[in-house]
Amino acid sequence: VVLLFDKENDDAINFTVLIYQSLRTWLGVNCREPKPYERAGFDVKPPNTVLVATPDVLMHEQVREAFETAVSARRNIVFLHHIRSGCDLRAELMKSPEETHKYVEKMMKEEKVVTYATDIYEVCNDLLISKLNLRDRATLDRSHHKRDSERLISIMKNSARVSKGRISAGAKKKYDLCITGPQLAASPDG
Repeated sequence: VVLLFDKENDDAINFTVLIYQSLRTWLGVNCREPKPYERAGFDVKPPNTVLVATPDVLMHEQVREAFETAVSARRNIVFLHHIRSGCDLRAELMKSPEETHKYVEKMMKEEKVVTYATDIYEVCNDLLISKLNLRDRATLDRSHHKRDSERLISIMKNSARVSKGRISAGAKKKYDLCITGPQLAASPDG
């Protein structure tokens, strides 16, 4: 996996490094380390390219060149929308060169968009992994299901603690279930 990001934007750099660190801990995913302070461009030889969408990301010359190369090589491109950056994903993607618009629309129709927030990075990483073309998908799917079941168990344990606390305090509520899990489905525009 290659991460394309704006090397001139400090927020984009920090966000991309956080993504890299969270992906690095997962078995079965090889992600190129982002090197924001190198002048060299991006190498888009791997089959998966992730464009970290932040404001004016495609105005950066190296990102634009790498994006055009990935499109012309028909790489699997996933758009990672940094939701807290406040950018409009579709507007940012339309800043790409004219010849790439058709491919961008195709990727949008295939729902190759991941809305990413660092506080729920595990769920976002699961969603990102599901959009990538990987060789050893079975191992990643097993670990995904294990994390999902652990997450649901922790939600139920927390709900049981809240319910027990209310009962011991004498507060009776009709519904004591806490719904604290993030929603897995994300729209293309975030």
